[in-house]
Amino acid sequence: LGKVAVSFTHTIKALEPFFSVILSGIFLGQWAPPIVLVTLIPIAAGVSLASFTEPSFNWIGLFAALGSNLFFQSRNVVSKLVMGGENKSIDAINFFSIMTI
Repeated sequence: LGKVAVSFTHTIKALEPFFSVILSGIFLGQWAPPIVLVTLIPIAAGVSLASFTEPSFNWIGLFAALGSNLFFQSRNVVSKLVMGGENKSIDAINFFSIMTI
């Protein structure tokens, strides 16, 4: 915390669709169509360009923001995996409370 500007962290957060597509493919086996993968290229390129030209750039802040993205999107993918499974005994509200503990 305090290593980079908040604006830099929000710039890195723009990669959430990238992490969501990759993690969904790995854990759920649901790979996005090629056109969706192509649309992720400008997002990744724009975030890279904006990150490396950021005045407050440092590697620790970059990896912290990327780690945050990874964990938030993995939570989304795991919740999709659990809620889409055979076990329907847990409703959305209870599942949300379990995930936030």
